Amino acid sequence: MRGLALNFASTHQTENPLGFSEVDENKQLLIAIVSSSYFTFLFS
Repeated sequence: MRGLALNFASTHQTENPLGFSEVDENKQLLIAIVSSSYFTFLFS
């Protein structure tokens, strides 16, 4: 499940045209954590 979250985060980083700022990385990390938690809950 951690691999899914990392894949999700890296996909969004690649699509981000603004580059890598701390705010963007934190936001993407939060999205990845929430999405992986959601999928964990969904499939548990």
